[in-house]
Order: sequence, then C-alpha cells, then structure tokens
Amino acid sequence: MAARHKESLKDHGTSRVVRTSDASVGSKSVVAITGAAPYLGGPSTWLPLRQAVPELTFVEVDVLEFANAPDVAEACRRAILSAAHDAACVIAHHTAAKPAIEAVAQMPRIVPVLLISPVLVQRRTPLLGVVRSILGTRLWARALASAARSKRTRLLHDREYLKRQMSLLVDESCISDAMLQEAVERTADPRTARSVERTAEILLEITHPIDSNLDARVSRRAVLLGSSRLDRKTAARMPATILPGVRGAAMIEAPHAVAQALRELLS
Repeated sequence: MAARHKESLKDHGTSRVVRTSDASVGSKSVVAITGAAPYLGGPSTWLPLRQAVPELTFVEVDVLEFANAPDVAEACRRAILSAAHDAACVIAHHTAAKPAIEAVAQMPRIVPVLLISPVLVQRRTPLLGVVRSILGTRLWARALASAARSKRTRLLHDREYLKRQMSLLVDESCISDAMLQEAVERTADPRTARSVERTAEILLEITHPIDSNLDARVSRRAVLLGSSRLDRKTAARMPATILPGVRGAAMIEAPHAVAQALRELLS
C-alpha cells in the first residue's frame, strides 16, 4: 500500500488537512472528496481506488475539516480549488459534487470531474422552494439539530446501527473492519458534533440549485451510479454509467470499474 502523510495548511483563514498517497515521481495527481461524512471520508474510503490506480497520486480533502468554518460550503470550495491547482482531475462523491463542480468552474484550467453517486440539484421546483422555506425557519433548524443529536448518540453507542447506516451507501460486504472503525472515530469526532448543530444550514446548501453557468463550464465529466434510491433518481436526470452490484459508493464497491472510467477521462 502506498505510504500516506498529512500536511496541515491554512486556506483563507480556515484550517484544513489533506492526505496524500505517494506514487512515482512526476505522476499525475487527482483530488478526491466525499460528502458522506462521518460514515465515509477517512483513509479507508479511497484506499481501494488508490490501489486500483497506483500510477496516480491522491490528494484527499476531508469535509469534516470545515465543520467550524463560518461558511462551510465556501470553505469546502476553496479547499478543493487549492488542492486541485496542479491536479489532473477531481473525483467527487455524494454531496461533494456541487462544491467540486463550483470549484473546478473557477479554475483557469478547467479539469475533468468524475462524479460518483452525486447528490446534485440542478434546477428549482415549487416543491423544492417549499422545502427550503421550511428548512430556513428557526423552529425546523432546532428540530433537525435535535434529531441529528439523537441519531449521533445512537450511532456512538450502537456499532451495528452505525454499520446499517453505512450500508445505505456501501454494500455491507464491502465495509471492512478498518472502515467501520474509522466511522466510529469520525462519529465521535467533535467536528461531527459541530456539523450536527448545523444540519439545517448544510441541508440548505445541498438543496440550493447549482448555478447553471458554472455547471455548464465543467463539460468534461463522467458520472458513475449504483442502485440506491438516490442513484436511480439521478439516472433519470443526467447521462450516467450504471455499475451493476454497486449501491452508492463505487470507489469502494467497484474500484476497478472506477479506475477504468478515471483513466478514460484522463486520456
């Protein structure tokens, strides 16, 4: 397995950590980020894909690092933009799709983007407007934070429940002991506690439609989907490749298929 190290950086006043995996000198680098925290996002999340494409250097951006930022979404975009400065591609999973596209669209040299099971709102609808209006009220913000606190408490004390929640994203057969232990530690992380208190704020950002001009600028992209309910809905809205036997985290469940898509995108 490639050696890894951490480097702490200051990015516009926000502390962030990126993990890099060593590859050969002069190799291409790719930025990888998942929005499915705290369940995913640790080193084990990208390990299968790193092993499937050993010729690439992975720069991993962890969304938990932005839990205390004044503007979580902006901090995430800036971190991706900074990490992708010399990268050949950005890989974004789940809710990280939107900040990844927004960041890449601002780059002087727009790199391709590989979206894995993206959660991406591309247009406004009346129903979405109603939902966002509700999310924006103080009453619902408090109710959501309370529900999220209760869920986190259960996750902290019930390892099997945590594994069941992870299996909504990843087929249970692919959840390694190391991955589960990382999820336990990330759930207990104070940054997760802070994110829980900002649940409504985070949901408002996720449900805010991406700017169509920014979305259109990133034309070189590939979308990989599994069989989860969210992925089935996404498949009806955008061109994508459906990977058999995958639930919603192909970089873990089908790393060689993702590696092939990545190489084709970079060719």
